[in-house]
Amino acid sequence: MIQAIVVDDEFLIRERIKRFVQWDTLGFELAGEAGDGEEALELLDMVNTPVQVVLVDINMPMIDGLEFAKRARLKYPDIHFIFLTGYSNFDYVRTALQLGAVNYILKPIDMEELAETLSKVKILIDERQNMMDRTMILEANVAEVSELGKRNFLCRLLEQSQLINEEQRMEGLRNYASELLGSELIVLVVTPDQPIRIHELNLKIDMASVYAGWIETLALRNDCVVTFDDTERLVIFLPLRDKAVKGECEDTVVQELCKELMTSLREKAGMTLTMGVSRVGHIETIDRAYREALLSMRHKAVYGGDRMIRYEELPSEWKAFQLQGIREQLLIDLRLNRVEQAVNRIKDLFARFNEQPTHLDQMYFIVYELIATLNIYAEEQQMDMTEEEATSLNTAQVIEQLETPSMIEAWIVERFGTFFSRAGFQKQSPAVKLVEAAKAYIDANYSNTELDLGAIAQELYIHSNYLSRIFKAESGLSITEYVTFCRMNKAKQLLLDGHKNVEYIAEQIGYADPHYFSKCFKKHYHVPPSKFLM
Repeated sequence: MIQAIVVDDEFLIRERIKRFVQWDTLGFELAGEAGDGEEALELLDMVNTPVQVVLVDINMPMIDGLEFAKRARLKYPDIHFIFLTGYSNFDYVRTALQLGAVNYILKPIDMEELAETLSKVKILIDERQNMMDRTMILEANVAEVSELGKRNFLCRLLEQSQLINEEQRMEGLRNYASELLGSELIVLVVTPDQPIRIHELNLKIDMASVYAGWIETLALRNDCVVTFDDTERLVIFLPLRDKAVKGECEDTVVQELCKELMTSLREKAGMTLTMGVSRVGHIETIDRAYREALLSMRHKAVYGGDRMIRYEELPSEWKAFQLQGIREQLLIDLRLNRVEQAVNRIKDLFARFNEQPTHLDQMYFIVYELIATLNIYAEEQQMDMTEEEATSLNTAQVIEQLETPSMIEAWIVERFGTFFSRAGFQKQSPAVKLVEAAKAYIDANYSNTELDLGAIAQELYIHSNYLSRIFKAESGLSITEYVTFCRMNKAKQLLLDGHKNVEYIAEQIGYADPHYFSKCFKKHYHVPPSKFLM
């Protein structure tokens, strides 16, 4: 609704306008009224929603309508004035038009003429708002196109710098990253240390808010250029300009700049992050600097996250880690059902690695050996792996997505435990598997009042007499006894949780008759449900 006020020193005129104009129908809301110009100026300052239309009498004491319009126009240039007067003096008309009057209505006021004028004003305001909206959309589209062009150019710099000729490079820098012209720079690759849970290699938390916070933080600086690479990692170009000098001071300045930037981003995101830092270079070799920063960041799999890893700190070569016999030892442990020893052997392996971490390639070597062991064991046990499980056993994927030594170790240990358990289940006799399946069905359906031997046998596609005999032989209980055991155990838990209504408990555990439930409960626990907690 368009906000409007009425300004006239005659009370009856104000009342007539307020009462006889169909404000809602015309698309207006009357925000207030004033008896003189000074009061009207105060009213304009007080209203919550900006006033867009003012109906004002020209001939008023103290501050007349024209003077009021001049003062109001200075502070509120978008106001539309409709002047009311008992005079038809041309000078008044000319001054009113100069002040942006949309109409000039003579008193006594013709309400139809006023309504028509208000309708025209609304059309003017709506057209202006539509034009402003279109302009904003156009500007947003232009900005989006510009941002896309910037990202495409910077991605080409990162991946194919040597394929861009000097003229293209300089034009792109002038258009999208003039901050990088004529200075040495370093490239930073930043990733959040995401808490990826075991089993969920493909889980990615929504980082939109984190990235938005980072961009907001970096926008406050005028000394860096920001983009994202093809895998949505944050890439920062940090020009050094006059901040660094050759020699030892350069190294110190670079470290301080990176630490300052990392602290700001960490505080804004509310989570830890890892930053890979390249050597100091020039725009002509920016693709090399990007590869250096990316390799440094990936070394979080060796050194852990929540840190800055500089390319200069990476070892130039790595010594062979002692893995002789690890595959054979783990396979022997698994074949002999010594899963605890296998797990301890894996933990010892990672502990030795963490004592003296070396090169990323070393971590690839360790993970490759352990995954190869899992694949051999799975093939020996003729295990049927899902497509997702088979895909997850990929060395590069494990290191890229789990990122830190502790997370990689936890995932490997969990995988060994899972494979061992599944292989052990496959070794069970058909009779044991049948009993386990029956128990699982009972555990999930004990609340069904129709649950009995026949229903369970039908679910498992087996004769009820055979199921009854096998179940008793393997578990020592009859089917009925096991169902009762499950129901009584659940009833006890409900009582301990504070449920005292016997009918409710009976219904929850599969008894249609509360009295029969009470009888069974007393037989099982030697007290009735009502006295169980006394």
